[in-house]
Amino acid sequence: MRPVTGITGLIRYSSMPSDAIERYMTPSPQTSLQVLDTLDTFAKYLGRSDVPAALALLDRNASFVSPDEEAVFRGMTGIGEYLEREKERYRNFRLMNLEAGAVGTVAWVNGYFSAGPDSSGKSYRGRVSCVLKGTGHAWVIVHVHLSCVPDSCPP
Repeated sequence: MRPVTGITGLIRYSSMPSDAIERYMTPSPQTSLQVLDTLDTFAKYLGRSDVPAALALLDRNASFVSPDEEAVFRGMTGIGEYLEREKERYRNFRLMNLEAGAVGTVAWVNGYFSAGPDSSGKSYRGRVSCVLKGTGHAWVIVHVHLSCVPDSCPP
């Protein structure tokens, strides 16, 4: 069997036995820890309203989908302006029940988030998905997508 070298390979060779696909998608314990540590640090900074520190963990061309799903922000400037404007919404931001997968230098994570309460007493919760890129010395976040559950969406 030819080795699968990337995500395209996984799609192209989806007829492989499921255990073979599982071997390529399950990251090593070290990779999992590094990826999850990056996201934990991002959540910690965002929850403390330390936007510059949170931005330092993003790729310069990153994208961010806000919980209201109507806004997609791209690049450090766009994401930074959004997070500064909405940092009250992300007070006490936490990530939970994360599951990671990886192929080569690309990792993806799915799980749940919670944030709040903000100054109005509103809390938010929902699903999160992230994509990270390995740079050789660190993992950086290239995409964050937050989706609120219907009774928890921002106004």
